[in-house]
Amino acid sequence: MKGDLEKEILVSITFPIHNFHEYSAEALLSLLKQTYSPIEILFLDNSLRGLESSFDLSDKRIKYYKLPPEYGLSETLNFALDRANGKYLARMDYDDVAFPTRIADQVEFMENNPDIAISGTNIIVIGKSIDSNVSPGQEVKRKALHEDIVRNLLTNNAFFHPTVIFRLSEIRKYNLKYRTNFDSAEDLDLWCRASRVLTLANLDRALLQYRLHPNQYSRLDGASSNYLANRVRIRHAFWLMRTNRLDILLGAKISIKLFFKSFWLMYRKKGRHFSKFT
Repeated sequence: MKGDLEKEILVSITFPIHNFHEYSAEALLSLLKQTYSPIEILFLDNSLRGLESSFDLSDKRIKYYKLPPEYGLSETLNFALDRANGKYLARMDYDDVAFPTRIADQVEFMENNPDIAISGTNIIVIGKSIDSNVSPGQEVKRKALHEDIVRNLLTNNAFFHPTVIFRLSEIRKYNLKYRTNFDSAEDLDLWCRASRVLTLANLDRALLQYRLHPNQYSRLDGASSNYLANRVRIRHAFWLMRTNRLDILLGAKISIKLFFKSFWLMYRKKGRHFSKFT
């Protein structure tokens, strides 16, 4: 079946990068070694001076774009959403490693489930053990089914962002974009809005090695990230209540708790460690 799919389905893959890192070449190579052939890799370089000379970009599947340095992640990913030529668009980060069958398995999953517009996968944690919630070598999962994901967005993210694959026709149909004023919680904001009009799911299979290290943006600016995430979740709680997916009394308690937590997070912003797994 996978061989038949490859004859007609192009998959675009985002590769946003702001600075050269020791893990970047390995991450890019893991995409070039995919068992699934028809891919285009959107190399999204928003570094100050350009990273073109730091990588071997000779593979014809790589499309290099030099973006303005002031572009945040949301603007960078929206650039890819607008320019991707594939039926699907897959996410990838500069510091992770995709398993060789990642794209093949995800395309097969999406083709077998045409009602699903956005999906992700499990991860295997690699890197330094700097998160009390996980340890290297551990497989970490998200909720698999749409309704479970929608409710769980109040406490956890829907996906591990670099595992996500989009059905581009549905994303463009509803003009779903990342919002720049939610950078550092841009993915959670998008999933909450998308869940109102699209079906979300997770493939219960680890297809990406997810690296933990001190230089991740969410660790460097953890307080702002969690502050924005709580704002998103308060809005999501109100939507759940309006659509009778959440008891009004319970929703009010959750919203009040998130409201006060947001101010506490900003008060303790400096020097605070935050988990990547919320």
